[in-house]
Amino acid sequence: MLVQYNPNTIRILKTGTWTPCYSISFEEEIVKATFSPIKRDLFILTSKSQLKKCRLQENSITMEREYWTLHNGMITDFQISKNASYIFTVGEDNLLKVWDYFMRGKLMPAFQAFTTGGKIRDVVLSNDSFNF
Repeated sequence: MLVQYNPNTIRILKTGTWTPCYSISFEEEIVKATFSPIKRDLFILTSKSQLKKCRLQENSITMEREYWTLHNGMITDFQISKNASYIFTVGEDNLLKVWDYFMRGKLMPAFQAFTTGGKIRDVVLSNDSFNF
């Protein structure tokens, strides 16, 4: 599958025929979209610093969860570990946060935060998903 997106809409195309399979639109601009390494989950970062988790069903795509205020300020990037156990986010608050993939927790999902001492724009994971 190939993911195409313009400012507000994501279209997922079938590999080989390049015909549209799924489409989903949002009010805010889409900054980044990426599939989880396993499962049929699609994560979307918006211009309002929301992380949205969508699920591909047999004939549709639905938004399952929306995460707000994960950082103080904007989220600048995110990555999902290769084993789909963790979500790594970085933001304008100069923190790297490691979240449980399923965002378990009460009012606020559980995470570990690491200060970077400076600005970080991107998250790059090694092949083992445990080193940055």
